[in-house]
Amino acid sequence: MTAGFKNEFDVRLGPDGLWLHLDDVVWEGSDGDRAVVPKGRSTDFASVPRIAQALLPSADPRVVRAAAVHDELCRELDRFYRGVREWLMGLDLVKITGEDRYRRPYPERPAFNSVDADAVFEKIMRDEGAGWWMTRVGWVGVRLGALWNPARRSGWLSTAPRVIGLSTVFLAAALALLAPLAGLVWLVAS
Repeated sequence: MTAGFKNEFDVRLGPDGLWLHLDDVVWEGSDGDRAVVPKGRSTDFASVPRIAQALLPSADPRVVRAAAVHDELCRELDRFYRGVREWLMGLDLVKITGEDRYRRPYPERPAFNSVDADAVFEKIMRDEGAGWWMTRVGWVGVRLGALWNPARRSGWLSTAPRVIGLSTVFLAAALALLAPLAGLVWLVAS
């Protein structure tokens, strides 16, 4: 089985400023993972925090395609999170009223949890030809975004050492690049 996208990536800008998928987008991973973005779904191609958006080339097809699939996986996680909350509220009503009519079926669990959805984002960028720096910056960005999103927070601690380690590398690289510039500004200013 060949990993990658199984069809063309066709989108159009919608009236609300979001991009609409004109056809299903099907991605299959080398290890049998499969994700589908249904026709008609919208995406903003930017489900990573703004700081990571600044470091990732937003028009790069490797980022755009990965972001479209990641947006759909996050949408499924959010739908599940809301469904569980509604299910739990229904249990409270059953306890209070004793009426079974408030009982709802437990929502269907999505195919990917938050950690896996973010790994798919990284894997797609890598499979699409993005380099080490771009895939890691993208992954750290979506993992940091998961920390602030209650629907995606589950499992965050399991990835915290890698997020912190890579963030330290990025910060050191940024300081190494900015230090000579700061020295030059200081020399010119004095």
